[in-house]
Amino acid sequence: MMSMRKKIFFTVIPVFSVTFMIYSIVEVVHAYHSYQADFDNSIQNTMEMLLPALGIDLYNIEIFSSQETLKGVFSNDTITQALLFDEKGKYFTGFTKNKSNKIEQIPPENDNLDHYLPFPLISNGQLSENLNSANNLLILNEKNKRIFLLRINRFNDPKNVVDGYFLLETDPKFILERSQLMAVRFFASIGVTLILGILMLYLLLNKIIIRPIQRLTDASLKVSDGNFAQVEIKKTLFKDEISILSENFNQMISKLENNLNLIMGLGL
Repeated sequence: MMSMRKKIFFTVIPVFSVTFMIYSIVEVVHAYHSYQADFDNSIQNTMEMLLPALGIDLYNIEIFSSQETLKGVFSNDTITQALLFDEKGKYFTGFTKNKSNKIEQIPPENDNLDHYLPFPLISNGQLSENLNSANNLLILNEKNKRIFLLRINRFNDPKNVVDGYFLLETDPKFILERSQLMAVRFFASIGVTLILGILMLYLLLNKIIIRPIQRLTDASLKVSDGNFAQVEIKKTLFKDEISILSENFNQMISKLENNLNLIMGLGL
């Protein structure tokens, strides 16, 4: 027969484990989305900071100046491509990072903006509509890429004439790496807390439930053998059901012993 200690122990572990797993999953997912939001904000701030200079370069068709500006964005290690397109979505200039992490200029070609997007927007006539609804910035996902597309409106133009488009392609694997590192640390700390919590709960339950019940069991065995001497159950620290049971048990033993003595005194 399984003892009460084992029953409590094997009941506490699954409850704590399931609670721990659910809480951990929620925290990891929340951290991933938090890192992604921080990453998106960082890229967006970078693009908006360069927007005035790139807009002037596009308007004046200053390819060299815009190239120098684009090279600067690669100080962010997550950026793999930086491109500029004119108002019709035709390639203007751009750079890419090769497998050796060297920055190379993308050769001039007739590719339009749709070539660098996961789905065509210019040919479908949906680019303006999508950018309007997204407040001039589109964030698109393609396999292991995260693409940011910003519309460049003419500076101080009340009609918001479009001068071109600024595209950054990023590798968001660092978000996953940061999330994984956070998960390892989180699981380690929570795991230690879980073990300590189970141990403390077990010791507490052992003190307030298992030991008092064990004393009652031992006392009842003595009484069943006719031994009423030193059977009194000690009071517990808490005024609970077990404490009341112990008091009632002591009263019962006292009455049994008195009745037995009375019967023996009467010689019955």
